Amino acid sequence: MDRALSKDYVNKRKRKIIIRTSVAVVTIATLFILLPGWMTPVANMKLYRVGYADKGDIETSFSAYGIVTPLYNEVITSPIATTVLRINNSAGDNITTTDTIIIPDIERANATLKKLIRERTIKENSIKRSKESIIQKLKQFSLALNADSIKIEQLASSLRKERELLNIGGGSQEKVDLAEMNYKVAKINRDKLIQEHDSYKALSNIDMNTSDIELSILNEKIYEQQTLINRSFIRSKRDGVITSLAVKPGQQISAGQQVATVANVNNFKIIGSVPGKFADRLNYNMKVRVIIQDSSLYGHLSGIAPEIDGGSVSFTVTLDNPNHPLLRAQLKTDIRIIQKIEQDAIRLPFSDFYIEDAYVSLFVYNKGKLEKRKVLLGGCSYDYIEVKSGIKPGEKVVISKSLTEEFVDYTTIDFKNDYEN
Repeated sequence: MDRALSKDYVNKRKRKIIIRTSVAVVTIATLFILLPGWMTPVANMKLYRVGYADKGDIETSFSAYGIVTPLYNEVITSPIATTVLRINNSAGDNITTTDTIIIPDIERANATLKKLIRERTIKENSIKRSKESIIQKLKQFSLALNADSIKIEQLASSLRKERELLNIGGGSQEKVDLAEMNYKVAKINRDKLIQEHDSYKALSNIDMNTSDIELSILNEKIYEQQTLINRSFIRSKRDGVITSLAVKPGQQISAGQQVATVANVNNFKIIGSVPGKFADRLNYNMKVRVIIQDSSLYGHLSGIAPEIDGGSVSFTVTLDNPNHPLLRAQLKTDIRIIQKIEQDAIRLPFSDFYIEDAYVSLFVYNKGKLEKRKVLLGGCSYDYIEVKSGIKPGEKVVISKSLTEEFVDYTTIDFKNDYEN
C-alpha cells in the first residue's frame, strides 16, 4: 500500500514545475522578440524594377499634359440674319474653299442691294444735272464778263474823247464828269460780276465734291452689301473637314451666329497645361518633347496664356512635324518641357521614386546584398533621372519605390530571383 507524499515534497515539486514553466515562457517570448532582428529579410526581385547607373546626357525637363488639336480650326458664323434654305454637306465631310456648305435665303439682302443701286442711279443723274447746270451758269458768267469788258472799253474811249474836247474848248466839264462816272460804275459792276463768278465756281466745286463723296459712300455700301450676300453662302476659308454643323434647313439664324466648324485634320498642334507653380519656368520657343505611344515628337512653345486658370497655365506647342501619322484630334499626350541639357551626368532610368532636388532612399546591390543609401536627385527627363550624389556609374540599383516602402526599417536585406545577376 502506497504512502501519502509529504506536504514539503509536494510544495517543492510544484515550485520546480512553476520555475521550469516560467523559464520556458520567458525563453520563447525572448526568441519571438529577438528572432526577427537576428533574421535578414529576403526581397523577391520578381516584384521590382532594377536599373544600372551610367553617365550620359539628360534633357532636364518638367512634366505637363496636352491634347492634340487641329492646327487650323475655323468657327464659321453667318454674316446676315436669314433663313437656312439648304445644307449641302454633313459633319465629317471633306470640303474645299469652293464648296458651299449652307445656302441661305438672300431675298431681303437682294432687296436692300437693289434699293442701294436705285439710290446710286438717282445720285448719278443728280450729279450729271448739277454739272450741266454749272457749265451753263459759268458760260453765262463768261459772256457777261466779255460784254462788260467791251462796254468798259467803250466808256473808257468816250471818257478820253470828252477830255480831248474839253482841252480844245469843244466840250464841257459836265460831259467829262458824266463819262468818268459811267466808266467807274461799269468797272464796279464788272468787279462785282467777277466776284460772283469766282464765288459760284468755288461753291459749285464744293457741291460737286460733296456729291462725289456721297456717290462714293453709296458705291461702298453696294460693294459691302454684295460682299455680304456672297459671304452669306457659307464656305470655308481653307480646305478641311466639317467637324460640326449647328443649324438645320428652315432654321432662322441671326447675324454672327455660329453655323459650322471646319478643321484641318492633316496638321496638328498641342494645347497643353502645367501646374501654376511652373508658370515662371515657361518661356517662348522652349523646346518641347511630346510622347505618343512610346514615340517622341519635338516642337516648341509658341503661345503661353497670360493668366493662371484653375491652378494651371495653358500653352500651345507648335510641332516640328505637325502631320505625323500618330497625331489624332483629341488624343491626350504626355509632354516634357525641356529646360536644359545636362551633359555627362550620372543617371538612372526614370521610375516612381523620383522627387526633384531631394534625398531619397534606394537599395543598391553591394556584396551579395541590398544596401540602403541616401541618394540626392537632380532634374529629370522622360527617360532618366539625374543623380547628384550617393551612387556611382555602373552600380546596380532597385528603382521601384515599393521596395523601400516595404522594408522601410531595414538598412540591409537579402534577395532572391534576381535573374540579371
